[in-house]
Amino acid sequence: MRLLAVLGGVALLAVALVARADTQVPLPLQERIRQATPGETLEVPPGVYFGPLVVDKPLRLVGRGWPVLDGQGRGTVLTITAPGVEVEGFVIRGSGSNSDKEDSGILVLAPAVRILRNRLEDVLFGIYLRQAPGSQIVGNTLRGKAVEVPRRGDLIRLWESNDTLIEGNTLRDGRDVIVWFSRGVRARHNTIARMRYALHLMYASHAHIEGNTLQDSSVGVFVMYSRDVHLEGNRVVGNRGPSGYGMGFKNADAVSTRGNLVARNRVGLYLEDTADETTAHWEGNTIAYNDIGLLLSPTAVGNTFTGNAFADNLEQVVIRGGGRSGANTWAPGGRGNFWSDYAGYDANGDGIGDLPYRSRHFFEDIAGRYPLLRFFLFAPSAQALETAVRAFPFYQPVVQMEDPAPIMAPPPLAVGRGKRPLPWEGVVSGVLALGGLASVGWVWLGRRRTPRPSPAGRKEEGVLLRIEGLTKRFGRFTAVEGVSFTLKAGEVLALWGPNGAGKTTIVRCILGLLKYQGRISILGYDARSHGKQARAFIGVVPQEPTFPDHWTSAQVLEMVADLRGIPRERVGVMLERVGLTSHAHRPVRTLSGGMRRRLALAVALLPNPPLLILDEPTANLDAGGRREVLALLRRLKAEGRGILLTSHRGEEVLALADRVLRLEQGKAVGEVPPSALLREAPGASLFLLVPPWAREKAVEALRGAGFALSQNGVGLRVHVAPAQKVHALSVLWEAGIPVEDFEVE
Repeated sequence: MRLLAVLGGVALLAVALVARADTQVPLPLQERIRQATPGETLEVPPGVYFGPLVVDKPLRLVGRGWPVLDGQGRGTVLTITAPGVEVEGFVIRGSGSNSDKEDSGILVLAPAVRILRNRLEDVLFGIYLRQAPGSQIVGNTLRGKAVEVPRRGDLIRLWESNDTLIEGNTLRDGRDVIVWFSRGVRARHNTIARMRYALHLMYASHAHIEGNTLQDSSVGVFVMYSRDVHLEGNRVVGNRGPSGYGMGFKNADAVSTRGNLVARNRVGLYLEDTADETTAHWEGNTIAYNDIGLLLSPTAVGNTFTGNAFADNLEQVVIRGGGRSGANTWAPGGRGNFWSDYAGYDANGDGIGDLPYRSRHFFEDIAGRYPLLRFFLFAPSAQALETAVRAFPFYQPVVQMEDPAPIMAPPPLAVGRGKRPLPWEGVVSGVLALGGLASVGWVWLGRRRTPRPSPAGRKEEGVLLRIEGLTKRFGRFTAVEGVSFTLKAGEVLALWGPNGAGKTTIVRCILGLLKYQGRISILGYDARSHGKQARAFIGVVPQEPTFPDHWTSAQVLEMVADLRGIPRERVGVMLERVGLTSHAHRPVRTLSGGMRRRLALAVALLPNPPLLILDEPTANLDAGGRREVLALLRRLKAEGRGILLTSHRGEEVLALADRVLRLEQGKAVGEVPPSALLREAPGASLFLLVPPWAREKAVEALRGAGFALSQNGVGLRVHVAPAQKVHALSVLWEAGIPVEDFEVE
């Protein structure tokens, strides 16, 4: 029996071995590719196939049930080195993260490759065609890695890949779709969102861009150094990054755009150095609801505009730097464009206005020369200026452009004349309601530059601000007369005097808000002849900074950084600098007065100015808020910044100032040390805040010096004679007792 059992077991084992021999174990995908013959179709069943993978012969790879090609976070997932390859129906994920090596989902190094209906996820670069002419990228969905925008890669990149078709793809959360040195590219019916440049063409002539949706990115489409580019039927919406162009063209010739919708961008169309030798044609486009409809560089010439609708843009046409538009044609063949703010009429009913349309608005005119004034576009002051100029035409703005034959009705695509449906209008209005910033905000919103030295200025070592013989008269009233002083790096100068002494007038003259007699120079730049350069060195903190209540501190700083072209990375640095990192995402309405003042300082410090102007920096703050702000200002002084301070608080001046310029009735009556202000004041109470551990020691020291005092559980109230205020502080300092804050009452 035992022998029979053994024989039976052997027989069963033999059967199992035979059965296993008849069953084929699936080969790894790379091995299947290696064994396949050129031209073969490989159908790949569901499952996860680990890469990196290489296709080095013409094959057709077809995924059934969405098999996954997983790069395991190393290098490029799929590399194609043979022409004629087709890849369809895969999930391709998990590329490496090395931007120097351009780790990609798919890298194509051969011509005539077709990438069809795949899903690419968690990839640094998406589909990269390098010297792959005649290829097709159709029906794919691509999403980049969840990293910061500067670390992302391009979701589609073409390099020397002529005659490529990019069609019906959906792309989100990458850096760019970029076409470099590639002729005859066709990009149509793609949806591209949340990118840096949704579509960027460089040296990409004879391109056709049709029916795409390019939205919610920094820039919709930008064409550079290319010619014979055609854009038709695209929807370019909501691109509001630092540059915020819907469509931008630089050094682009023979451009043709028809029937595009360009809406809700910061700038609808931007043109620079266009049409060097040939005409660029713009027809039937709707440019609507943008901050600026058309932004023209003075070098944008040779353009023709006909049948376009410029509908409800905040500024229809702006010439960068001011002045008139160059040699452009606004009504070829006697048919111009629709302008929603056209005030003319059509008496004969031919659909053409009987009067020309002229872009001539006072605010547009000055904003073209000083772009940062657009920060106040919704402010009542801007509207008041516009109304005043129309009512009392003592100043006629420059006619920026003239459309001699405006059409009375928009083309079919246009949205008409109705009120613009801007969900963010309230936000912008809130920003423009920055209270005290309305008078000086344009100075601290000026883009920080390093200008060349002014030949008229005499730059002195260490001198930040020099004022000589400053005089300002309002009619017969003299507000400031013959004031002179200097301010050096690392120095705090306080302007001291009663209301009406001239402190605010001096500041407004420095900021270029008032005309004056005399001379003001900032780092050697004459503030009158080189005002733009001079004031780029100034940061201003007004007395009552106001911010939108529902915004966070980080959002306020990010908005200012975007306006000024400052990298957003500096926002975090500034929040830490002013001690607001832990409050970065709290609404402004929840911040204390001291925190709001520190936020205003962070705004002023974003461009790193060497000179700060502070108007009553601790006004309306409690003792804790004053202590926070004064501590921060001491650190800024120690860094070598110059600070011009206006204040009526003696303790504030004593804590910060090195020198005090006394003003009376607009005249400087002399410079005194800060301690002189307290000696000249009548007897009062000196409220001192010292650390709890030092309170008893402070009481002992002050009483030992003959001072009468009382305690209130928070600080010490010392009764002092006029000449003893500074002495009381000196007693504590000499005893090694820190004074956290003090106030004269």
